[in-house]
Amino acid sequence: MGIDGYGSFSLILSVANVISIFPLLGMDSGLIREVASASSLGVRKWYALVSFLCSFALLIFLGILMLPIFPYIAKVLSLPADMLLLLMSYLVLLVFNTLAGAFLQGEQRNVFNDGTLVLTLIGKLFCIYWLGIIGAGLQDVLFAYIFLEFICTVGRWSNIVFRYRHMNIERQPLVDVKRYLLYCIPLFFVSSIGIVQCSLHRFVTAFFMDNYNVGILRVCENFSAGLALFVAPFVTTWPLMAAYYKEARLDDIRKMFEESSVIITMLIMPALTFILVCAPELFQLFHLSVLDNPTLITVLFIFCLGTVYDAIIGPAGALLKMTEYSRVAFYNSAILLVLTIIFSYVLIPMFGLIGAASALSLSHFVINTMNAYQNYRFFKLMPYGRRQIELILFAVPVAGMLLYLREKVIFTPFLNIIIYGISIYFIFMIWAYIRNPVLFKKTIKR
Repeated sequence: MGIDGYGSFSLILSVANVISIFPLLGMDSGLIREVASASSLGVRKWYALVSFLCSFALLIFLGILMLPIFPYIAKVLSLPADMLLLLMSYLVLLVFNTLAGAFLQGEQRNVFNDGTLVLTLIGKLFCIYWLGIIGAGLQDVLFAYIFLEFICTVGRWSNIVFRYRHMNIERQPLVDVKRYLLYCIPLFFVSSIGIVQCSLHRFVTAFFMDNYNVGILRVCENFSAGLALFVAPFVTTWPLMAAYYKEARLDDIRKMFEESSVIITMLIMPALTFILVCAPELFQLFHLSVLDNPTLITVLFIFCLGTVYDAIIGPAGALLKMTEYSRVAFYNSAILLVLTIIFSYVLIPMFGLIGAASALSLSHFVINTMNAYQNYRFFKLMPYGRRQIELILFAVPVAGMLLYLREKVIFTPFLNIIIYGISIYFIFMIWAYIRNPVLFKKTIKR
């Protein structure tokens, strides 16, 4: 597709993500809690049905509304005006797939949930590669995305329907449905602000620069998002937080939180070191050269810093969402959105790509610090200390040593990725075992 085409493709997906917040209405987060705390399977089925029907009605309304609006959106973002049908098709599947994922998370069936997601992503990767070989365009890539999203959505809902097919729906009183929707409303604003924040950042970048630079930002975001994969397994703690808090088991929440934060740090620091040491080879996958554009490594490093800080802080914001403090999470997200807008409009014109990366990372740094403080204030939860700091500081000499070796010992790009990747994880595994033997063994068993 090229970096310019990849930028346009990213903007189209960003538009779909922003629009999806309206038919979801926060139910993607609310459904996790309701399913996790439901008294029976029939109640779970009831809340799934309510969420499905509400989203379906909102999608119909949204489809009618988009007919006159989309041409203006396409003009502002320099997108093809004939993308509306593909966009709406992807949107419908994205919404229902997200609801299915939320239901599976509430059931703590994360292996199946994440497995279907990974298989879909692998399928998208191979489709893009094959379409690139035959010279396909943007519409063909979007069609492939829609087809694979359809398979994932049908697979997830088929699994849910099959397991609940003999279970009678236990209809809840209207007041409980009202309570559920009222609980989802602040979560709607929280999730909407989070999605709008990332997408708006791309829109502002496209406004001040061009789609080519949006493509470069997305490349850097992809690598930093790879770091976030180490946080994904800990989504399993979300329903546990809701259950523990409902049972007033704050000590269990504190213990789980502390272990999760240390394990995430143990996993993410070698990944960060690997990305920085092998950055030239990784950028070559997108036909970008750090020799032609040295700022690429700086942009990538800034993106990764924000992601790593977000990961180490742990699910602090998630804990607020899963408890009675969901409104506080909404206020924090509103501040995050405002900060991103301010930082983007100030830093992008001044520093270009580096300013764009700094705007996103700096806003996340501020909001995650607030989340950590509020966790301490509301729950007396402060799981950050010596063990995380040791792992962070240990990465500095390891990265320095391997960067020095890169200058002295030259391999092929492929061998660089393999040799340095294995070396980094081997060194960190030895250090983690020496400093945290009990937790290291727990991590291996998990």
